[in-house]
Amino acid sequence: MTASTTTGRIGDYELIEELDRGGAGAVYVAQRSGPAGFKKRVALKLLSEAMTADRELLGRYVADLGRAAQIDHPNVVQILEVGEQDGRTFVVQEYVEGPSLERLLRKLHESKKRLPMGLAARVGADLAAALQAAHERTEEGRPAGLVHGDLQADRVLISSASGQVKLMGFGGAVLRPLAPRAGTPEGRMGQLAPECFEGAAADARSDIYALGVILYRAALGRAPFSGETDAALLGSVLRGNPMSPAKLDAKFPADLDRLIMGALARRPEDRPAGAAEVREGIEACLGSLSRASAADLKHVVGLVKSSTEPALSPTPAPTAAPRPEAPARERRAPTPAPAAPPARTPAPAPTPTPAPAASPGRRRAQTQPFVPVESRTPQPVQQAAVAKPEATAKPEATGSLWDELDRLEREFFPEKP
Repeated sequence: MTASTTTGRIGDYELIEELDRGGAGAVYVAQRSGPAGFKKRVALKLLSEAMTADRELLGRYVADLGRAAQIDHPNVVQILEVGEQDGRTFVVQEYVEGPSLERLLRKLHESKKRLPMGLAARVGADLAAALQAAHERTEEGRPAGLVHGDLQADRVLISSASGQVKLMGFGGAVLRPLAPRAGTPEGRMGQLAPECFEGAAADARSDIYALGVILYRAALGRAPFSGETDAALLGSVLRGNPMSPAKLDAKFPADLDRLIMGALARRPEDRPAGAAEVREGIEACLGSLSRASAADLKHVVGLVKSSTEPALSPTPAPTAAPRPEAPARERRAPTPAPAAPPARTPAPAPTPTPAPAASPGRRRAQTQPFVPVESRTPQPVQQAAVAKPEATAKPEATGSLWDELDRLEREFFPEKP
């Protein structure tokens, strides 16, 4: 790395922390400052020396980025600037604070839970809208031919602040040879359409296939293809014929089942004609499932983050001072609770280990490993039949989606009063 890189600055941007690193380069949270205390955070990708040295590949990549920067859609991460410093090219993009869909699905899977069906469909509809904006873009009245070409769950970000789904990575398909990924069902090999392994160039139909893989996994909590080795996984992808979602879940909506299986068709010509058709189909399914919004998705992200805060935190960059860790206050030694006031009904037996009182309006975060309800020490005072206050302001929801969100919250926080 150059001297300017090790001092934590690239151009006008100060590096805050490292988010990711791969064969094509490293991605940082960076900040640009201006007069009167102006500050703006962005995501900055510093391309590797190997990538910068390949001028032909770099030229294709920058050209693709220039076309992708013209996409103006709320579900697409905006490309803001491409620059160069000391012979190194960097790309500045909109910064979305929140986990990737990959991390969210992994955390749910590790907890033996899955995304509520309505929210899985909401994510799929938003991604289809992002693809539609790219596929239908024109230049001088002609189709621009812009495709993603590398769509997978770790390219999908979910804002912790709003629950907005954002797709990043347009223009990155040309970097595929420089950034190989492990051949797992969740990785690139399980996401690429079969024709991409047979020498065909990625196009809109291969994007639709990848969207089908993501929607299948989000709705069912498992990938459509599997294999213990790369060769076995590749064979599964090339054979096609994944198990129908309706066969894995008897309650799976028939219309959504047909749409996903159509997107995963082995032959490109058997898939939906375009991303607009997929989006409209998912939106129709949402009407029969339940109303699902970005606020509902934000609520689930908050549940998962509150119960697994360290795992969702980015890795601090070596060139910048580490930021204070959010869960640090939960690891402080608990202050012994004062004696119970005389006005309260005395408990039958004192609690062996006193715990700090929970602040009103906030959910108590778990600081102990999960213990099944049946094996916990019974609480001395039972207050059944007392209406419980809301721990956080939940989004409005009705029907099955609300039931699923409430169930998910009880499972993540079983000790909630």
